[in-house]
Amino acid sequence: TYDGGLTWDSIIGGENHIGEYVSDIIINDEGTIYVSYVGYTGADQGGVFYSEDNGVTWQYSGLINHMITSLDLNSEGDVFAGCWGGVASDEWPGLYVLRNGETIWDTLITGPQIGDVAINSEGYIFFTSQWPLGVSRSKDNGETFELIDEGLPPGYHNNIVFDNNEYLYATSGDNLSRSIN
Repeated sequence: TYDGGLTWDSIIGGENHIGEYVSDIIINDEGTIYVSYVGYTGADQGGVFYSEDNGVTWQYSGLINHMITSLDLNSEGDVFAGCWGGVASDEWPGLYVLRNGETIWDTLITGPQIGDVAINSEGYIFFTSQWPLGVSRSKDNGETFELIDEGLPPGYHNNIVFDNNEYLYATSGDNLSRSIN
C-alpha cells in the first residue's frame, strides 16, 4: 500500500501458486523481501521466494516441496525457515538456514514439525513444534537444541514472538504464555 492502507497492490501469488498459501514474510536490512509458501496439493510447491525490487520481480530461493511455515532473520542476515513437512514423501520437516551471502540452504535439524521460529537479540533460536511438543531453543546458532517447556501448558504451541523487553510469548489453543525471563 502506498496510501496508508486505503488501496493495495498484489505483488505475489495468484495463478503461479495454486494450492499454496503465503505463510510468512520477512524483510532484511537491505530491503530484500522473503516469503515462505506452504503447498499441500502436489509436487513442486512450497519453498521460499525473494524479491530485491519491492516485489516487482521474484526469484526462487530454495526448499521446493517443503511446507515452510515460518521465517526469521538473525543479526548476521541469515534467513531461517521452519518447515512443517514435505509435499513430496522424501522431504523432511525441520529447521533450515540460508547463510548471508550463500545460495544453498543448510539443514539445522530434521524431524520436528515446526510451526514458528523466533530469534532474540543474543542470537538464540527458538521454535515451536508438533514434535517435540513445546518450545525448543538453540544457544549456539543451531548446532544443538533443547526443549524449554517448563511451565507451558501441555500441547502444541503454534506462534511465538518476543516483546521489546525480550520476553517470549507462545500460543497454544486458547492459551497465551509468557516467559519468566
